[in-house]
Amino acid sequence: MAKCTLSRRTFERTVNTGAPTCQLLVPSSSVGPELLFTVDYLLGHRLGMAYTIIETAGPGQLVELWVGSQVISIPHSGFFGQLEQGISAIATPEVTGHDADCVLFPMALPQSPLWEFDLLAAVYYLLARLEELAPAWPRDPHGRVLARACATHAHGGHRYPLIDIWVARLRHQLHNLEVRGLAQESFAWWNTIDIDQVYASKGKPLWIRLSGIARALLYAHLTSAQKLAQALVGGPDPFEVLDQMKMPAQRNLLFLLCGGTTRYDLTKSRHPSILGQFVQAHLHDFEWGIHPSYASSQHTEIIALEKHTLETLTNRPVHYSRQHFLRFTWPHTQQSLLGSGITHDFSMGFADEVGFRAGTSRPYPFFNPLSRQPTALTIVPFSTMDVTLRRYMGHTPKQAGELILHIIQTLKECHGLYVSLWHHEALAEMEGWKGWKKLYLDIAKTLID
Repeated sequence: MAKCTLSRRTFERTVNTGAPTCQLLVPSSSVGPELLFTVDYLLGHRLGMAYTIIETAGPGQLVELWVGSQVISIPHSGFFGQLEQGISAIATPEVTGHDADCVLFPMALPQSPLWEFDLLAAVYYLLARLEELAPAWPRDPHGRVLARACATHAHGGHRYPLIDIWVARLRHQLHNLEVRGLAQESFAWWNTIDIDQVYASKGKPLWIRLSGIARALLYAHLTSAQKLAQALVGGPDPFEVLDQMKMPAQRNLLFLLCGGTTRYDLTKSRHPSILGQFVQAHLHDFEWGIHPSYASSQHTEIIALEKHTLETLTNRPVHYSRQHFLRFTWPHTQQSLLGSGITHDFSMGFADEVGFRAGTSRPYPFFNPLSRQPTALTIVPFSTMDVTLRRYMGHTPKQAGELILHIIQTLKECHGLYVSLWHHEALAEMEGWKGWKKLYLDIAKTLID
């Protein structure tokens, strides 16, 4: 993001010649790094506009966006001024409306008929994940935040990319004011895959392979036992399905777990020669990222070591990351990823619910709410995960498909980005995954068509 430069009482952002320009009049008590970041995100990053921020005296109840002699008025709640007192002073905002009409910081002012809430405050609150900084935020046994505690959850807003909807609304209003040359967005699909263990059987010690077959028989998973037995005598491994998972999506990305020592890291599946063979077999089919291990969110020095392991295996720089088990401590883990040379973090999503944890489907710049500084890290949110749908939400493939299609349709309506998250084991159709391979292929066909 471009830095705003101070010129007396104005902040300016210039872009390429020919970009639409505007002026934003903001009460002086609100002009700080958080507001500058939010304005640059909305006007510069999303709309491609050049702008000047002009401070106005007094607290005020409006932010005015002037384009030539025409103005769009947006309510001003004073939220950014409160940030000067520290994050602990920020209370959970009021939320009104439901589903796609959900809003934060509502303010019904007669002077602003087009906007009924503080847009800038709502955008920053969601992107900066301020609510997750509260020490009392409820978490699951793995330390992950629970979706039901989100301010928008009770209103159904977590299922909708609210920021994308608001950006589309603002773009439409500017278009009606005959503003031309705005940055446009279109629906796209990024197909992302997490690899927690490369094979179900191949490369593991014999006793592990035999115990896997015995366990499958004990729980009457006959198909799983048969597939594992076939792999034991030289047949294909059940997890050898990646050739079916690469799709004509805009991007195909793979995140590989190649470190960790806890029971959640599946250490028996990582013989160095097997990892090397796996990587070389699929090296040119995907963009590669690291899947930092279970403990990396608490011991962030691990991230650089595991990143180096993957770089050695691929013989190329690694800049993408997604946390294993989606475990991260916001914003400390993200800051550590940045320090390890990661440029894009794909961890922003819920483990227990589908939806939009940061209120947007699109990549956005990471602003550290504790240091109050913009950074070079990009946050890439995802909205659906196979494990969430089956294990946490208890959905059948049919129910999961209906929900995924709802998310996709919502994103198409606001020109969003669908970042899907699957594990290759789901296509092996073992131990509860029967029917999910068909779902994956059916959803892919819908997206491709």
